[in-house]
Amino acid sequence: MAQRKIAGPFGADHRVAAPETPVLFAGVGLTVGLFAIALVLMMPANLVLPSLSLLALALAGALALLAWWLRVGRPSNRITLWDVAGVCAFIGFAAGMMSQPEHVVELFGVADTRR
Repeated sequence: MAQRKIAGPFGADHRVAAPETPVLFAGVGLTVGLFAIALVLMMPANLVLPSLSLLALALAGALALLAWWLRVGRPSNRITLWDVAGVCAFIGFAAGMMSQPEHVVELFGVADTRR
């Protein structure tokens, strides 16, 4: 007996339903974009990646908490808050990996007291 659903004669159905709240996703995208532009304009060049990493990871945590609080279903055919939180986390970790350790220390203002 088959335990999985068998695909139709033309293969798997690859249609993706539109998000339920596209205004929410557009608002989050616009807000993140504006913060990123302000971040690039206000920060010194060597601090952009560490601060982008911090911003993206904080946003990912906030979106994941919101998705958990709203009880958004994880297995879905459309983009959910879990997916957006995952993308933000991916961007945050990638920016953190590309930044230099000296710049991260400079961002947090930790001085080297050993001399």
